[in-house]
Amino acid sequence: MRSHSFQLVAVGHVAKQPELKQKGEHAYLNLCLVGNDYGGPDKEEIVTSLFFTAFGKTASALAVNVRKGDQLIINAHIRDNRFTDSESGEATYAVSYIVDGFIFGAPGAEKREEFARSSQPTAETKRRRA
Repeated sequence: MRSHSFQLVAVGHVAKQPELKQKGEHAYLNLCLVGNDYGGPDKEEIVTSLFFTAFGKTASALAVNVRKGDQLIINAHIRDNRFTDSESGEATYAVSYIVDGFIFGAPGAEKREEFARSSQPTAETKRRRA
């Protein structure tokens, strides 16, 4: 595994269903993780959103297994996206959070419903039990 200057561990809930995309032969996935932080006494929670990008097998695994609302613990590194616009000559500075790995946390509502449906006995199973 490569070493990166800046590492990040983020814990949050998936904001919307991630979608696997292809660019040529390369798979990638964009993912938004949302966390609620304590705002202080008599104050609202502070909602923080971070956007991540995953590539290859990691992107494929996330696309198949993650649902909106699921809790994820993401290990990522920060990539500098500094570039100069070719038309205006204006410099743009940005960073990307690139997923290196992840761990599943608590399932969200959608996944809990999937689990409940898959664990309910079918008509065939009921007949066998009778």
